[in-house]
Amino acid sequence: MACPLLTTRSDVDPALDIIPFPIAGPPPRSTIFPTQAESDSARKGLTYLNQEAKSHGPTAAKLQKVLQDLKELLNDQNLTE
Repeated sequence: MACPLLTTRSDVDPALDIIPFPIAGPPPRSTIFPTQAESDSARKGLTYLNQEAKSHGPTAAKLQKVLQDLKELLNDQNLTE
């Protein structure tokens, strides 16, 4: 009695509309701010902080202090087991 030939083909083909085709690219752009006015307001705030940091004003001093505190907290020698 002869053995039937086995194939590697599946009896059930996957539906191409269910399984997405893989893509290699950046994800679609998501927006954090729903309106242009909110985006502009946030951009103004960041611009102000950047100017403060560059001018060595009070915000820059606070940011430097926070950065130094974080570096001390993350220092391996200061960590306990």
